[in-house]
Amino acid sequence: MWSSSKLSVALGSLIISVFLVILRIVAYIYSGSLVVLTDLLDTSIDILAGAIATYSVYIASKPPDREHRYGHGKAEDIGGLIESMILIGAFIFILYNALDRVLFRSGEVTVTFSMPVILLISTTLTVNLWRYIVLRRVAARERSKALEADSLHYLSDVLSGSTVLAVGSIGFLNLVSSDNLVLIDSLSAVAVSLYFVYSGVRVGLRAISDLMDQTPEMVAEAVENIVSSDPRCRVLRVRARRSGKTIFIDLNLGISQHLDLKALKEIIAEIESRLKSMFPDMTVDVVYNVTPEEPEAIVKKIKDIASRYRGVGNVHNIIYVPTEKGGEVRLHVEIDPRMSVGKAHEIVSDIESAIYSEVKGIRKVIIHAEPWRGRVDYNRLIQQSIERDPELKAHIRIKSISTTVVGDRVFLDIVCSVPHDMDMERAHRIVSKLEGVLRESLGDNVAVTIHIEPRHL
Repeated sequence: MWSSSKLSVALGSLIISVFLVILRIVAYIYSGSLVVLTDLLDTSIDILAGAIATYSVYIASKPPDREHRYGHGKAEDIGGLIESMILIGAFIFILYNALDRVLFRSGEVTVTFSMPVILLISTTLTVNLWRYIVLRRVAARERSKALEADSLHYLSDVLSGSTVLAVGSIGFLNLVSSDNLVLIDSLSAVAVSLYFVYSGVRVGLRAISDLMDQTPEMVAEAVENIVSSDPRCRVLRVRARRSGKTIFIDLNLGISQHLDLKALKEIIAEIESRLKSMFPDMTVDVVYNVTPEEPEAIVKKIKDIASRYRGVGNVHNIIYVPTEKGGEVRLHVEIDPRMSVGKAHEIVSDIESAIYSEVKGIRKVIIHAEPWRGRVDYNRLIQQSIERDPELKAHIRIKSISTTVVGDRVFLDIVCSVPHDMDMERAHRIVSKLEGVLRESLGDNVAVTIHIEPRHL
Protein backbone atom coordinates (compact mmCIF):
# COMPACT_ATOMS: atom_id res chain seq x y z
CA MET A 1 0.00 0.00 0.00
CA TRP A 2 2.80 2.41 0.87
CA SER A 3 4.69 1.54 -2.33
CA SER A 4 2.13 3.10 -4.68
CA SER A 5 3.34 5.88 -6.97
CA LYS A 6 1.03 8.45 -5.42
CA LEU A 7 2.28 7.71 -1.94
CA SER A 8 5.94 7.72 -2.95
CA VAL A 9 5.62 11.10 -4.63
CA ALA A 10 3.76 12.55 -1.63
CA LEU A 11 6.45 11.35 0.80
CA GLY A 12 9.28 12.62 -1.41
CA SER A 13 7.57 15.99 -1.72
CA LEU A 14 7.23 16.21 2.05
CA ILE A 15 10.96 15.61 2.61
CA ILE A 16 11.93 18.26 0.04
CA SER A 17 9.55 20.75 1.67
CA VAL A 18 11.26 20.32 5.04
CA PHE A 19 14.66 21.09 3.44
CA LEU A 20 13.34 24.17 1.61
CA VAL A 21 11.65 25.66 4.66
CA ILE A 22 15.02 25.69 6.43
CA LEU A 23 16.57 27.63 3.54
CA ARG A 24 13.71 30.16 3.61
CA ILE A 25 13.92 30.64 7.35
CA VAL A 26 17.55 31.65 6.87
CA ALA A 27 16.61 33.95 4.00
CA TYR A 28 13.88 35.64 6.07
CA ILE A 29 16.17 36.13 9.09
CA TYR A 30 18.79 37.91 6.96
CA SER A 31 16.34 39.95 4.83
CA GLY A 32 13.33 40.81 7.03
CA SER A 33 11.27 40.78 3.81
CA LEU A 34 7.51 40.18 3.97
CA VAL A 35 7.53 38.62 0.52
CA VAL A 36 10.20 36.19 1.76
CA LEU A 37 7.97 35.52 4.78
CA THR A 38 5.14 34.79 2.35
CA ASP A 39 7.41 32.39 0.53
CA LEU A 40 8.39 30.82 3.87
CA LEU A 41 4.75 30.54 4.90
CA ASP A 42 3.93 28.95 1.57
CA THR A 43 6.65 26.37 2.09
CA SER A 44 5.46 25.73 5.65
CA ILE A 45 1.98 25.15 4.30
CA ASP A 46 3.54 22.76 1.82
CA ILE A 47 4.84 20.69 4.71
CA LEU A 48 1.45 20.57 6.37
CA ALA A 49 -0.30 20.02 3.05
CA GLY A 50 2.18 17.29 2.17
CA ALA A 51 1.45 15.54 5.45
CA ILE A 52 -2.28 15.83 4.85
CA ALA A 53 -1.91 14.61 1.27
CA THR A 54 0.28 11.70 2.36
CA TYR A 55 -2.17 10.59 5.01
CA SER A 56 -5.27 11.09 2.82
CA VAL A 57 -3.68 9.13 -0.04
CA TYR A 58 -2.80 6.37 2.41
CA ILE A 59 -6.38 6.22 3.70
CA ALA A 60 -7.89 6.45 0.20
CA SER A 61 -5.74 3.56 -1.04
CA LYS A 62 -7.26 1.16 1.49
CA PRO A 63 -9.64 -1.43 0.01
CA PRO A 64 -13.33 -1.46 1.00
CA ASP A 65 -14.13 -2.99 4.38
CA ARG A 66 -17.22 -3.75 6.46
CA GLU A 67 -17.57 -0.14 7.64
CA HIS A 68 -16.65 1.49 4.29
CA ARG A 69 -18.16 -0.67 1.58
CA TYR A 70 -17.66 2.04 -1.06
CA GLY A 71 -13.97 2.29 -0.20
CA HIS A 72 -12.06 5.22 1.34
CA GLY A 73 -11.74 7.49 -1.71
CA LYS A 74 -13.49 10.39 0.06
CA ALA A 75 -10.40 10.80 2.25
CA GLU A 76 -8.67 12.60 -0.62
CA ASP A 77 -11.57 15.05 -0.90
CA ILE A 78 -11.44 15.75 2.82
CA GLY A 79 -7.69 16.33 2.57
CA GLY A 80 -8.17 18.75 -0.32
CA LEU A 81 -10.83 20.66 1.65
CA ILE A 82 -8.54 21.05 4.67
CA GLU A 83 -5.70 22.29 2.49
CA SER A 84 -7.96 24.87 0.82
CA MET A 85 -8.92 26.27 4.24
CA ILE A 86 -5.24 26.55 5.21
CA LEU A 87 -4.44 28.45 2.00
CA ILE A 88 -7.22 30.98 2.58
CA GLY A 89 -6.05 31.44 6.19
CA ALA A 90 -2.50 32.13 4.97
CA PHE A 91 -3.74 34.92 2.70
CA ILE A 92 -5.54 36.59 5.61
CA PHE A 93 -2.34 36.45 7.69
CA ILE A 94 -0.17 38.02 4.94
CA LEU A 95 -2.76 40.72 4.23
CA TYR A 96 -2.87 41.70 7.89
CA ASN A 97 0.94 42.01 8.11
CA ALA A 98 1.15 44.01 4.87
CA LEU A 99 -1.44 46.52 6.09
CA ASP A 100 0.35 46.77 9.41
CA ARG A 101 3.66 47.56 7.71
CA VAL A 102 2.37 50.02 5.10
CA LEU A 103 -0.50 51.81 6.83
CA PHE A 104 0.09 51.58 10.57
CA ARG A 105 3.88 51.14 10.76
CA SER A 106 3.52 49.63 14.23
CA GLY A 107 7.24 48.81 14.31
CA GLU A 108 10.52 49.67 12.60
CA VAL A 109 10.73 47.71 9.35
CA THR A 110 13.98 47.13 7.49
CA VAL A 111 14.26 45.05 4.33
CA THR A 112 17.75 44.01 3.21
CA PHE A 113 18.73 41.72 0.35
CA SER A 114 22.25 40.34 0.16
CA MET A 115 23.95 37.94 -2.25
CA PRO A 116 23.49 34.87 0.05
CA VAL A 117 19.74 35.65 0.24
CA ILE A 118 19.55 35.91 -3.55
CA LEU A 119 21.31 32.54 -3.89
CA LEU A 120 18.95 30.91 -1.41
CA ILE A 121 15.90 32.26 -3.27
CA SER A 122 17.28 31.05 -6.61
CA THR A 123 17.90 27.56 -5.21
CA THR A 124 14.39 27.17 -3.80
CA LEU A 125 12.86 28.52 -7.04
CA THR A 126 14.69 25.92 -9.15
CA VAL A 127 13.75 23.03 -6.84
CA ASN A 128 10.09 24.04 -6.70
CA LEU A 129 9.80 24.35 -10.46
CA TRP A 130 11.12 20.81 -10.87
CA ARG A 131 8.88 19.53 -8.07
CA TYR A 132 5.74 21.12 -9.51
CA ILE A 133 6.27 19.53 -12.95
CA VAL A 134 6.79 16.04 -11.53
CA LEU A 135 3.90 16.14 -9.08
CA ARG A 136 1.47 17.61 -11.61
CA ARG A 137 2.09 14.70 -13.98
CA VAL A 138 1.45 12.13 -11.25
CA ALA A 139 -1.71 13.93 -10.05
CA ALA A 140 -3.12 13.97 -13.60
CA ARG A 141 -2.30 10.32 -14.18
CA GLU A 142 -3.71 9.15 -10.84
CA ARG A 143 -6.64 11.62 -10.83
CA SER A 144 -5.85 12.50 -7.22
CA LYS A 145 -7.32 15.69 -5.78
CA ALA A 146 -4.96 15.58 -2.82
CA LEU A 147 -1.88 15.47 -5.06
CA GLU A 148 -3.41 18.07 -7.37
CA ALA A 149 -3.88 20.39 -4.40
CA ASP A 150 -0.31 19.64 -3.34
CA SER A 151 1.02 20.49 -6.82
CA LEU A 152 -0.79 23.84 -6.71
CA HIS A 153 1.26 24.72 -3.65
CA TYR A 154 4.43 24.14 -5.63
CA LEU A 155 3.17 26.28 -8.47
CA SER A 156 2.52 29.04 -5.95
CA ASP A 157 6.09 28.44 -4.70
CA VAL A 158 7.39 29.02 -8.23
CA LEU A 159 5.35 32.22 -8.59
CA SER A 160 6.25 33.53 -5.17
CA GLY A 161 9.89 32.56 -5.67
CA SER A 162 9.99 34.50 -8.95
CA THR A 163 8.44 37.51 -7.24
CA VAL A 164 10.85 37.29 -4.32
CA LEU A 165 13.77 37.06 -6.72
CA ALA A 166 12.54 40.15 -8.59
CA VAL A 167 12.03 42.15 -5.37
CA GLY A 168 15.36 40.92 -4.01
CA SER A 169 17.14 42.00 -7.18
CA ILE A 170 15.64 45.49 -6.84
CA GLY A 171 16.78 45.71 -3.22
CA PHE A 172 20.21 44.20 -3.88
CA LEU A 173 20.88 46.66 -6.70
CA ASN A 174 19.53 49.59 -4.61
CA LEU A 175 17.17 50.65 -7.39
CA VAL A 176 14.65 52.23 -4.94
CA SER A 177 14.72 53.87 -1.53
CA SER A 178 14.32 51.92 1.72
CA ASP A 179 10.71 53.07 2.25
CA ASN A 180 9.74 52.28 -1.30
CA LEU A 181 11.37 48.86 -0.99
CA VAL A 182 9.16 48.15 2.06
CA LEU A 183 6.10 49.21 0.05
CA ILE A 184 7.07 47.06 -2.95
CA ASP A 185 7.88 44.16 -0.66
CA SER A 186 4.49 44.36 1.11
CA LEU A 187 2.45 44.75 -2.07
CA SER A 188 4.32 41.86 -3.67
CA ALA A 189 3.57 39.69 -0.65
CA VAL A 190 -0.18 40.43 -0.92
CA ALA A 191 -0.11 39.79 -4.68
CA VAL A 192 1.58 36.42 -4.20
CA SER A 193 -0.78 35.42 -1.40
CA LEU A 194 -3.80 36.17 -3.63
CA TYR A 195 -2.94 32.98 -5.42
CA PHE A 196 -3.56 31.21 -2.12
CA VAL A 197 -7.19 32.31 -2.31
CA TYR A 198 -7.56 31.22 -5.93
CA SER A 199 -6.00 27.83 -5.30
CA GLY A 200 -7.89 27.30 -2.05
CA VAL A 201 -11.30 28.14 -3.49
CA ARG A 202 -10.70 26.06 -6.60
CA VAL A 203 -9.60 22.93 -4.74
CA GLY A 204 -12.22 23.45 -2.02
CA LEU A 205 -15.12 23.66 -4.48
CA ARG A 206 -14.01 20.50 -6.23
CA ALA A 207 -13.69 18.66 -2.94
CA ILE A 208 -17.11 19.86 -1.79
CA SER A 209 -18.68 18.74 -5.08
CA ASP A 210 -17.41 15.20 -4.62
CA LEU A 211 -18.24 15.14 -0.91
CA MET A 212 -21.80 16.19 -1.84
CA ASP A 213 -21.89 13.33 -4.39
CA GLN A 214 -22.27 15.60 -7.39
CA THR A 215 -22.85 13.54 -10.52
CA PRO A 216 -19.67 13.45 -12.63
CA GLU A 217 -20.03 15.42 -15.83
CA MET A 218 -21.43 13.53 -18.85
CA VAL A 219 -21.98 10.24 -16.96
CA ALA A 220 -25.78 10.32 -16.72
CA GLU A 221 -26.13 11.55 -20.31
CA ALA A 222 -23.78 8.82 -21.56
CA VAL A 223 -25.77 6.06 -19.83
CA GLU A 224 -29.09 7.35 -21.23
CA ASN A 225 -27.66 7.60 -24.75
CA ILE A 226 -26.32 4.04 -24.63
CA VAL A 227 -29.59 2.55 -23.34
CA SER A 228 -31.73 4.54 -25.79
CA SER A 229 -30.09 2.65 -28.68
CA ASP A 230 -32.18 -0.43 -27.77
CA PRO A 231 -35.97 0.09 -27.79
CA ARG A 232 -36.53 -2.88 -25.51
CA CYS A 233 -35.23 -1.05 -22.46
CA ARG A 234 -35.14 2.44 -21.06
CA VAL A 235 -33.57 4.30 -18.15
CA LEU A 236 -35.97 4.75 -15.26
CA ARG A 237 -33.33 6.37 -13.04
CA VAL A 238 -29.58 6.86 -13.07
CA ARG A 239 -27.44 8.16 -10.20
CA ALA A 240 -23.67 8.54 -10.21
CA ARG A 241 -20.98 9.80 -7.87
CA ARG A 242 -17.20 9.81 -7.70
CA SER A 243 -15.02 8.60 -4.87
CA GLY A 244 -11.28 8.71 -5.48
CA LYS A 245 -10.60 6.89 -8.74
CA THR A 246 -13.95 5.09 -8.80
CA ILE A 247 -17.21 6.20 -10.40
CA PHE A 248 -20.18 4.50 -8.75
CA ILE A 249 -23.33 4.26 -10.90
CA ASP A 250 -26.75 3.21 -9.63
CA LEU A 251 -28.91 2.35 -12.65
CA ASN A 252 -32.56 1.34 -12.74
CA LEU A 253 -33.52 -0.16 -16.11
CA GLY A 254 -37.04 -0.73 -17.33
CA ILE A 255 -36.98 -3.72 -19.68
CA SER A 256 -39.51 -5.36 -21.97
CA GLN A 257 -40.85 -8.78 -21.09
CA HIS A 258 -39.56 -9.89 -24.48
CA LEU A 259 -35.94 -9.05 -23.60
CA ASP A 260 -34.04 -12.22 -22.77
CA LEU A 261 -31.19 -12.53 -20.27
CA LYS A 262 -28.51 -12.74 -22.97
CA ALA A 263 -29.64 -9.48 -24.57
CA LEU A 264 -29.76 -7.78 -21.17
CA LYS A 265 -26.18 -8.85 -20.43
CA GLU A 266 -25.08 -7.47 -23.80
CA ILE A 267 -26.66 -4.10 -23.01
CA ILE A 268 -24.99 -3.99 -19.59
CA ALA A 269 -21.62 -4.93 -21.08
CA GLU A 270 -21.99 -2.16 -23.67
CA ILE A 271 -22.69 0.40 -20.93
CA GLU A 272 -19.60 -0.60 -18.96
CA SER A 273 -17.40 -0.69 -22.07
CA ARG A 274 -18.49 2.76 -23.29
CA LEU A 275 -18.07 4.35 -19.86
CA LYS A 276 -14.59 2.87 -19.42
CA SER A 277 -13.58 4.28 -22.79
CA MET A 278 -14.89 7.70 -21.73
CA PHE A 279 -13.07 7.60 -18.38
CA PRO A 280 -9.95 5.48 -19.03
CA ASP A 281 -8.24 6.50 -15.78
CA MET A 282 -11.24 5.65 -13.61
CA THR A 283 -12.76 2.44 -12.28
CA VAL A 284 -16.45 2.18 -13.25
CA ASP A 285 -18.63 0.31 -10.75
CA VAL A 286 -22.21 -0.13 -12.02
CA VAL A 287 -25.05 -1.56 -9.91
CA TYR A 288 -28.16 -2.53 -11.88
CA ASN A 289 -31.75 -2.79 -10.80
CA VAL A 290 -33.97 -4.29 -13.51
CA THR A 291 -37.70 -3.56 -13.55
CA PRO A 292 -39.78 -5.60 -16.03
CA GLU A 293 -42.27 -3.28 -17.72
CA GLU A 294 -45.72 -4.61 -18.58
CA PRO A 295 -46.90 -3.68 -22.09
CA GLU A 296 -50.26 -2.58 -20.63
CA ALA A 297 -48.92 0.92 -20.05
CA ILE A 298 -47.91 1.25 -23.70
CA VAL A 299 -51.20 -0.27 -24.90
CA LYS A 300 -53.14 2.20 -22.75
CA LYS A 301 -51.16 5.12 -24.14
CA ILE A 302 -51.80 3.98 -27.72
CA LYS A 303 -55.51 3.65 -27.00
CA ASP A 304 -55.61 7.13 -25.45
CA ILE A 305 -53.93 8.59 -28.54
CA ALA A 306 -56.36 6.96 -30.98
CA SER A 307 -59.46 7.72 -28.90
CA ARG A 308 -58.92 11.48 -28.83
CA TYR A 309 -59.69 11.93 -32.55
CA ARG A 310 -63.17 13.03 -33.50
CA GLY A 311 -65.15 10.39 -35.37
CA VAL A 312 -63.31 7.51 -33.66
CA GLY A 313 -65.42 5.15 -31.58
CA ASN A 314 -64.07 2.04 -29.96
CA VAL A 315 -60.33 1.22 -30.14
CA HIS A 316 -59.61 -2.47 -29.61
CA ASN A 317 -57.39 -5.43 -30.45
CA ILE A 318 -54.25 -3.43 -29.63
CA ILE A 319 -51.13 -5.55 -29.93
CA TYR A 320 -47.68 -4.21 -29.01
CA VAL A 321 -44.65 -6.36 -29.90
CA PRO A 322 -41.15 -5.04 -29.02
CA THR A 323 -38.36 -6.21 -31.33
CA GLU A 324 -34.64 -5.55 -31.56
CA LYS A 325 -35.22 -2.86 -34.21
CA GLY A 326 -38.18 -1.22 -32.46
CA GLY A 327 -41.73 -1.81 -31.28
CA GLU A 328 -44.52 -2.86 -33.63
CA VAL A 329 -48.12 -1.80 -33.04
CA ARG A 330 -51.32 -3.25 -34.50
CA LEU A 331 -54.80 -2.06 -33.61
CA HIS A 332 -58.41 -1.83 -34.78
CA VAL A 333 -60.12 1.55 -34.87
CA GLU A 334 -63.87 1.90 -35.21
CA ILE A 335 -64.88 4.96 -37.24
CA ASP A 336 -68.25 6.58 -37.81
CA PRO A 337 -69.81 4.54 -40.65
CA ARG A 338 -71.22 7.73 -42.21
CA MET A 339 -67.67 9.07 -42.74
CA SER A 340 -66.12 8.91 -46.20
CA VAL A 341 -63.16 6.63 -46.92
CA GLY A 342 -60.97 9.63 -47.67
CA LYS A 343 -61.74 11.30 -44.33
CA ALA A 344 -61.29 8.03 -42.46
CA HIS A 345 -57.88 7.59 -44.11
CA GLU A 346 -56.82 11.06 -42.94
CA ILE A 347 -57.77 10.21 -39.35
CA VAL A 348 -55.90 6.90 -39.47
CA SER A 349 -52.78 8.67 -40.84
CA ASP A 350 -52.98 11.26 -38.05
CA ILE A 351 -53.22 8.50 -35.45
CA GLU A 352 -50.17 6.74 -36.91
CA SER A 353 -48.12 9.96 -36.82
CA ALA A 354 -49.14 10.65 -33.23
CA ILE A 355 -48.14 7.14 -32.11
CA TYR A 356 -44.73 7.47 -33.78
CA SER A 357 -44.05 10.81 -32.10
CA GLU A 358 -45.47 10.13 -28.63
CA VAL A 359 -44.52 6.48 -27.98
CA LYS A 360 -40.77 5.91 -27.75
CA GLY A 361 -39.15 3.26 -29.96
CA ILE A 362 -42.07 2.52 -32.32
CA ARG A 363 -40.92 1.49 -35.79
CA LYS A 364 -44.13 0.10 -37.30
CA VAL A 365 -47.83 0.94 -36.92
CA ILE A 366 -50.64 -0.95 -38.68
CA ILE A 367 -54.21 0.25 -38.18
CA HIS A 368 -57.33 -1.59 -39.33
CA ALA A 369 -60.24 0.81 -39.75
CA GLU A 370 -63.78 -0.57 -39.48
CA PRO A 371 -67.32 0.80 -39.01
CA TRP A 372 -68.24 1.81 -35.52
CA ARG A 373 -69.55 -1.29 -33.74
CA GLY A 374 -71.58 0.77 -31.34
CA ARG A 375 -74.27 0.98 -34.03
CA VAL A 376 -74.38 -2.74 -34.86
CA ASP A 377 -77.81 -4.41 -34.76
CA TYR A 378 -76.76 -7.81 -33.45
CA ASN A 379 -80.15 -9.42 -34.06
CA ARG A 380 -80.15 -8.36 -37.68
CA LEU A 381 -76.51 -9.31 -38.24
CA ILE A 382 -77.00 -12.80 -36.76
CA GLN A 383 -80.09 -13.43 -38.81
CA GLN A 384 -78.29 -12.29 -41.98
CA SER A 385 -75.37 -14.61 -41.21
CA ILE A 386 -77.76 -17.57 -40.84
CA GLU A 387 -79.70 -16.68 -43.99
CA ARG A 388 -76.53 -16.62 -46.11
CA ASP A 389 -75.54 -20.19 -45.21
CA PRO A 390 -77.94 -22.98 -46.33
CA GLU A 391 -76.89 -25.41 -43.60
CA LEU A 392 -77.30 -22.84 -40.82
CA LYS A 393 -80.61 -21.67 -42.29
CA ALA A 394 -81.94 -25.23 -42.42
CA HIS A 395 -81.17 -26.25 -38.86
CA ILE A 396 -80.66 -23.25 -36.50
CA ARG A 397 -83.44 -21.19 -34.95
CA ILE A 398 -82.61 -18.20 -32.72
CA LYS A 399 -84.55 -18.11 -29.46
CA SER A 400 -82.85 -15.13 -27.69
CA ILE A 401 -79.91 -12.73 -27.98
CA SER A 402 -78.42 -10.72 -25.08
CA THR A 403 -75.36 -8.43 -24.90
CA THR A 404 -73.23 -7.34 -21.96
CA VAL A 405 -70.57 -4.63 -22.24
CA VAL A 406 -67.62 -4.75 -19.83
CA GLY A 407 -65.04 -2.05 -20.57
CA ASP A 408 -64.05 -2.49 -24.22
CA ARG A 409 -65.44 -6.01 -24.51
CA VAL A 410 -68.89 -7.03 -25.72
CA PHE A 411 -70.22 -10.39 -24.54
CA LEU A 412 -72.82 -11.75 -26.95
CA ASP A 413 -74.92 -14.63 -25.55
CA ILE A 414 -77.09 -16.54 -28.05
CA VAL A 415 -79.65 -19.21 -27.27
CA CYS A 416 -80.57 -21.29 -30.32
CA SER A 417 -82.28 -24.58 -31.08
CA VAL A 418 -81.50 -27.50 -33.42
CA PRO A 419 -83.55 -30.62 -34.20
CA HIS A 420 -83.75 -32.86 -31.13
CA ASP A 421 -82.72 -35.97 -33.06
CA MET A 422 -79.52 -34.40 -34.50
CA ASP A 423 -76.36 -36.05 -33.17
CA MET A 424 -74.08 -33.96 -30.95
CA GLU A 425 -71.09 -34.06 -33.30
CA ARG A 426 -73.07 -32.46 -36.15
CA ALA A 427 -74.79 -29.99 -33.82
CA HIS A 428 -71.42 -28.87 -32.42
CA ARG A 429 -70.03 -28.46 -35.94
CA ILE A 430 -72.96 -26.32 -37.03
CA VAL A 431 -72.77 -24.10 -33.90
CA SER A 432 -68.99 -23.71 -34.30
CA LYS A 433 -69.62 -22.67 -37.90
CA LEU A 434 -71.99 -19.94 -36.70
CA GLU A 435 -69.43 -18.77 -34.11
CA GLY A 436 -66.78 -18.50 -36.81
CA VAL A 437 -69.03 -16.48 -39.10
CA LEU A 438 -69.91 -14.08 -36.26
CA ARG A 439 -66.29 -13.63 -35.16
CA GLU A 440 -65.31 -12.79 -38.70
CA SER A 441 -68.06 -10.18 -38.84
CA LEU A 442 -67.75 -8.73 -35.33
CA GLY A 443 -64.03 -8.96 -34.60
CA ASP A 444 -62.16 -10.35 -31.60
CA ASN A 445 -63.51 -7.62 -29.32
CA VAL A 446 -66.89 -9.45 -29.21
CA ALA A 447 -66.99 -12.72 -27.25
CA VAL A 448 -69.65 -15.06 -28.62
CA THR A 449 -71.24 -17.81 -26.54
CA ILE A 450 -73.92 -20.06 -28.07
CA HIS A 451 -76.20 -22.26 -25.99
CA ILE A 452 -77.95 -25.17 -27.78
CA GLU A 453 -81.43 -26.44 -26.96
CA PRO A 454 -83.37 -29.30 -28.66
CA ARG A 455 -86.23 -28.41 -30.96
CA HIS A 456 -89.17 -30.74 -31.59
CA LEU A 457 -90.68 -30.56 -35.02
